[in-house]
Amino acid sequence: MESIAPPLKLILALRSGLERGESVRSSAQKYIATEDDELSRLVATWMLLKNQGSPTDVLFASLKSPHRRAVLMMVERGLAGETIYPTLSRLEEEVIAATNSELEEFVALLPIKMLIPLLFFQFPAFLLLLFGPLLLQFLEQV
Repeated sequence: MESIAPPLKLILALRSGLERGESVRSSAQKYIATEDDELSRLVATWMLLKNQGSPTDVLFASLKSPHRRAVLMMVERGLAGETIYPTLSRLEEEVIAATNSELEEFVALLPIKMLIPLLFFQFPAFLLLLFGPLLLQFLEQV
């Protein structure tokens, strides 16, 4: 698992940068420089395409997560000069809620996933310990 919520890292980096009085561009560049994950590479590619004037529609279409798409659209609006701080705060709450629900789903499936090693490794060993002496006695009597 790469990270629980890479979009949340980007949102927090943007928000803390805006609170310090930095621009959206410099906050995004600091995020790219400090993080080394899939989203930071994607943001770097997106900013490079944006600076060259190339279309970024293909990049947006390749994003599977709606939160990643929303964060990139928010950065795009911030680069255009719009105020994004209030929307950024709301998006942060949404991403935190989505992360919490994703964690709850993962934790709910954990007991089922932990049954697999129990069934395939521990249970046969327990049966061998339980029935091994009986099997040895049976073989000695035959």
